[in-house]
Amino acid sequence: MIVAALSDIHSNASALAACLDEARSLGAQAFLFLGDLVSDCARPRESIALVRETLSRFPGAAIRGNREETLLAARRGEIAPLEGSMGFTQDRLGEEDWRFLESLSGPLFWEAGEGLTALRLCHGSPARTREKLLAGSDEARFWSVHAGADALLCGHTHIPFIARPGSAWVVNCGSVGVPCTGDPRASFVLLTAVEGAWRAEIVRVAYDPEDEIAAMRANGMSERDPVWAAGIVAHLRDGREWCGVMLDRAAELAREEGLPVGDSHRFRAARELGLLPRRGLGT
Repeated sequence: MIVAALSDIHSNASALAACLDEARSLGAQAFLFLGDLVSDCARPRESIALVRETLSRFPGAAIRGNREETLLAARRGEIAPLEGSMGFTQDRLGEEDWRFLESLSGPLFWEAGEGLTALRLCHGSPARTREKLLAGSDEARFWSVHAGADALLCGHTHIPFIARPGSAWVVNCGSVGVPCTGDPRASFVLLTAVEGAWRAEIVRVAYDPEDEIAAMRANGMSERDPVWAAGIVAHLRDGREWCGVMLDRAAELAREEGLPVGDSHRFRAARELGLLPRRGLGT
C-alpha cells in the first residue's frame, strides 16, 4: 500500500496538480488531505475540484484546517465578516464548494486496510487545529507518546519533518501551496507499507508558480489585498514566509506609534521589505 499525504494547499492549484501527478507516478493508491485546502492564492475552486476529483477515484480522506474553520465560522455569522485574501476566498466559493468544506471532518483515524495499522490525521495536532508540531518540540514529543497510532500525520507549520521522539512516528507533510523552508518546491509525504509497518518519505516537487501569480492578478485578488498578494507572490517564488515577516514589521511600526496595526503599517512594512514599490500604491 502506498499513500500520499498532502497538507496546506492554500488555493495553489498548480502546485496541487503537480503533487498529485508526482504521487500517482510514484504509485500512490490512496490520498489524504490534511486541511487548509484554500486561502492565500487565487484558485480555491480549482483546488477543491482537484481534491474532490481525486477522492472520487481513490480511497482516502480530507479533514479541515484552520482556514476552513475560519471560513465556515464567517459563513455562519459567528465571527466578523472576512476581509482581504480570506474575504476574496469566501466570495469565490460556490455552493458545491461550501457543501464540501462543511463535510470535512476534524482529526480522525484512517484505516488503510490490508492488516495495516491506522494512521492518525490532524491539521495542527489532534487537540488543536492551530497547534504547531515542529521537529524536536515538546508538542511533537507529547503526541508521539499519545498518538494512539503508529504514525501521526499533520501539517499547519508548512515545515516538513519525519521524527519518532516517542512511541509513534510524527510526520509533518509540509505545504503543497506555500512552503516556508526557503525552498519554493511543493512538498508532500509518501507512506509505504513495508512488512506491515509504515515507512515515510518527504517528496519535493518543482512547478512553475507563474500561472498562480497571473491568476492573482486576473481574478482580482491583487487588487483586493495588494499587500498580502505581494507577499504571496514573493513567497511562491522563493519559499520564504514574506507575509509573516511583513506582519511582524507592521506590528513593530504600530508599536512605535502607539497605535493598533492598520493598513498604513502593512503598506509601509511591505515597501520596506521590497514587496511593493515605495511610492504609488496605497497608504
